[in-house]
Amino acid sequence: MAVGFIFIVGLINLSFIHNVNCRLSQTEATRLNYFMSEVMRCARLPAASVALVSNGEVAYTNGYGTANQPEGLQAGRETAFCLGSGTQTFTATLLAKLLSNNKNYTWDTPISKILGSWVMFYDNHRTKNLNLKDILAMRTGFSNMDMVPLSRAMGRYRLISNLKYAPEIAKFREKYLQSDIMFVLVEEVIRELGSDTWEKLLKRHILDPIGITQPIFLNVKERQTNNFAGPVLSYNGNPYAIPFTSLKGFDVISAGSALCLSADDMAKWLLFNLEGGKNSDERQVLGTAHLEQLFEPWMFRTEDAGPRSRGFEQPNIQVSYSRDSNTLGWIKGHYRGYPTYTQGGNLPGYESLYSIIPGRAVGVHAAFVGDNSHKAYAAISLINIFGLDMLLHGAPWFDTNNVCKIMEDMTAHLSKLEEKNASNPVHKAPDAQRELDAYAGDFRHLAFGDIKIVKNESEYLHLKYGSVADYIMRPTYTPDVFILEAKPGPLWYSTHADFYQQKGPYLAYFNVLEADDVIDSVRIPHFDRYMDPVFSRRVKIPEPEPDEVICESGSTINTASVLSVTFMLILNMVAS
Repeated sequence: MAVGFIFIVGLINLSFIHNVNCRLSQTEATRLNYFMSEVMRCARLPAASVALVSNGEVAYTNGYGTANQPEGLQAGRETAFCLGSGTQTFTATLLAKLLSNNKNYTWDTPISKILGSWVMFYDNHRTKNLNLKDILAMRTGFSNMDMVPLSRAMGRYRLISNLKYAPEIAKFREKYLQSDIMFVLVEEVIRELGSDTWEKLLKRHILDPIGITQPIFLNVKERQTNNFAGPVLSYNGNPYAIPFTSLKGFDVISAGSALCLSADDMAKWLLFNLEGGKNSDERQVLGTAHLEQLFEPWMFRTEDAGPRSRGFEQPNIQVSYSRDSNTLGWIKGHYRGYPTYTQGGNLPGYESLYSIIPGRAVGVHAAFVGDNSHKAYAAISLINIFGLDMLLHGAPWFDTNNVCKIMEDMTAHLSKLEEKNASNPVHKAPDAQRELDAYAGDFRHLAFGDIKIVKNESEYLHLKYGSVADYIMRPTYTPDVFILEAKPGPLWYSTHADFYQQKGPYLAYFNVLEADDVIDSVRIPHFDRYMDPVFSRRVKIPEPEPDEVICESGSTINTASVLSVTFMLILNMVAS
């Protein structure tokens, strides 16, 4: 449902009076309110949420704007916004709690030892060594497989089985790469350690003891309140409320992305981490030593991992707000010379980011609904910067009358960092170069699973992937290249919303066997941020890395040859 934006500062400021928790001075609160109205106006945000804590107390919590476009719900400090990857600090804390009571496993225990031979990767070194620390510090080297949860391509158990073919982007522990998909393993480890689901264990061991009583999970069955900010993207310049159920596929990696909380609840979370693992009643929920383990850095972040990887540093911004390395769930950086820990993330229609400076006992959280653009990341970062300055100095380093210009400069910096491969433009054509039946059929990628291309009665090709992705394939004047247009449904926004339109058309490139001029495979770049997965009619099982095993007799067996026979049997079964 699309409705027009109304950005009148006076109207937005009325929401500041509604249900506010504030220990700021009147001058500070007024300055913050004006700043938020400017950010929302410049970034065209329908709704936002902010929490500030300082010296063991909640300094400010509030919500702004319209949280639910169809219902006209006004956002308040108890309105929940989804955190995306901001969920990961909660999961890390739960793991610390479960491991503290477990004598058999540690952060360094290989996942394959905890879950058994079910967990396997293409190379034996990863299979034998990849652990929880590797996943939380984002150093596995695997791609993110973005389209798998978005399209609900497969369930948890098939995904874990498919990880043996997960695309490698970097060598193991070589560099930082965002790989939320690996949280499917984290969730299984949590089930093994706690004998229950991630959601129930998180509530029992972490959220309830801290006083967070109304969490919302992306699993719609868990949603028990209407005080919830629904996801929004722009369409033709107006907010378009996308269905909450369109995010249901992220259940498969719930432990990495599925938590939604209010400003009030996030204030409790910030205080818990700043107060050494204690709740508001001074009860120790997690031992200080176990909590401190989560803040130890393990993987340096480089700019080539994406425009969001390093935050903002001088001279591109007056005061650096950096994100230098990954810890166990957090991102360590610096602000005004202080070690600063941040985390946040985005889902379609959501942005979140929170920061704590333990040395000064201050923390800030911000979340909003809107486009997942560079400007959105600039806005969410600037809110955190403003909040930290308010708590540290009582005023920001920038002129609040110049918010739009500062955000534009930050956005331009992010755009420069983004690598864009030059490609020849494609244009729609009335007909394809071949008969449409030549393109139809079943195609498979060993990690991403199956796509089906069919011709319907209207003489159009459709690409179907997972349980919700359904695209019309428009022919172009470029041979064997089609433009994908999402059909009406949960993922309609993925090719029609303004943010996705600006990224250019989603394309499918068919590859041909030159010997007989037959369509053999199809490459779909937008399915993953790091690589272009190729789905093939004839799946080829790759040869595993050789690994010699010493027999009792002293002779050696090359396991590659043994596994090769096994894989050929699997291939024959697939073909049949």
